[in-house]
Amino acid sequence: MCQLSTRLENLPPDWSIIGGRALTARILTCEVDPKSDPLGQKAKLVIACGPLAGTAAPSCGRLSIGAKSPLTLGIKESNTGGSVAHSLDRLGIRVIIVVENGGHSSVKIIDKTSFAAAAKSLTDLIKADSEIREKQRYGTSSLVSLLSHLGSMPVRNYSGGKLEDVENLSGEAIEKLNKQRGGRMNSCMHGCPVHCSIVFKNKKGKQITSGLEYETIAMMGSNLGIVDPDIVARFDYLCDNIGVDSIEIGSALGIAAEHGKMQMGDAKSVERLLTEIEKATDFGSILGNGVVETGNALGARHIPAYRGQALPAHDPRVTKGTRVSYLTSPMGADHTAGLSYEEPAGEKKLLLQSLQSQLLSAIWDAMGYCLLAVPNNKTSLLNLMCKLLNARYGLDLSLDDLLSVGKEVLKGELAFNRDSGFHSTKESGSDFFAPEETETQNTVSAEETSKLWDDLDAFQLEL
Repeated sequence: MCQLSTRLENLPPDWSIIGGRALTARILTCEVDPKSDPLGQKAKLVIACGPLAGTAAPSCGRLSIGAKSPLTLGIKESNTGGSVAHSLDRLGIRVIIVVENGGHSSVKIIDKTSFAAAAKSLTDLIKADSEIREKQRYGTSSLVSLLSHLGSMPVRNYSGGKLEDVENLSGEAIEKLNKQRGGRMNSCMHGCPVHCSIVFKNKKGKQITSGLEYETIAMMGSNLGIVDPDIVARFDYLCDNIGVDSIEIGSALGIAAEHGKMQMGDAKSVERLLTEIEKATDFGSILGNGVVETGNALGARHIPAYRGQALPAHDPRVTKGTRVSYLTSPMGADHTAGLSYEEPAGEKKLLLQSLQSQLLSAIWDAMGYCLLAVPNNKTSLLNLMCKLLNARYGLDLSLDDLLSVGKEVLKGELAFNRDSGFHSTKESGSDFFAPEETETQNTVSAEETSKLWDDLDAFQLEL
């Protein structure tokens, strides 16, 4: 970056189907010292598209961004929609690596007929799924009613209990309000048939935000005692403009409210603290650095975080599946890395369920495929992924090959974290996972999760 120079290199031949999270993990584990400073001169920022991003394959245009995290000290990947992944692939670029020093063309598809048939079949599979059709109508705000009923949606800094008028934040309520104002559902990336991104407008018909997601609704809404969707949408807009994550900041603000730095349920005090973050005041800088620094500075007894990262609006004290995934994932407490609300009977089955969820998430991320477009029929989705990759690259991949890609992602990330300091990250004086006096309390010990990854090499999907 300092030299403002670039150079192009060819991917190794055996990396043709490696993209997204698989590619960010491969490069970070090969080229970055796990013990290095995540913000130092040896740090690398890896931006990768999936192996089908520039094609007509539906919902395959996610863009992965990977690095060593300054919050968790472990390996970290996040992905987003938009058109960048599609454009990169059509330019013949799979990955961009940013270091300290350091017009579109058509994509090549070997068997165009087979590719078009598989892409159409995948589109049909997505459109036929009932849960995806609900996302087409409500976006991820469709989760509000269910998760608030379960007690998993955070309320007033994860204090539990019911929040009056929380139904104002539900998918049904937001859809009705937004339609009256001329809002709409939009696709966040090229070629996605789901269109689950909420373009939210205010009372005057002016667009406020184009990505009002469940996690923002929960963390900047119910977690702060706020149930007005107009206010939450404005908070989303402000977080975007300041450049902060609504999950991390919503969690930090919840701690601030509990310790008298703002009034719970008061929108003006939230805006005041967001302004402090933007102006980098002393306390604003603490808030901007996230919930762990905020909680430690204020002496919080319980900090809703794990490995330095805020919990993402799904309370791990409510379901064992959520808890196991948070405790074992190389991504830490991450709702996109294998979150599971399924509760199979028996400890062994529970661990295997989490392992399967995390493995599937690694595969979707490696392909640049959107989690919100995953149908219930995952076997058909995996088979169609194989057909798409085979048609584009002239390969003969099977489900076992895709499974191997996911396993290699996880093994690489786990290996990186063993040497990175990830396991030493601790929220001072806090054990949020300790038993609480909540009606839906359901715990699982850390000892029960310690052997989850022992089964990774031999694991086979049960779909």
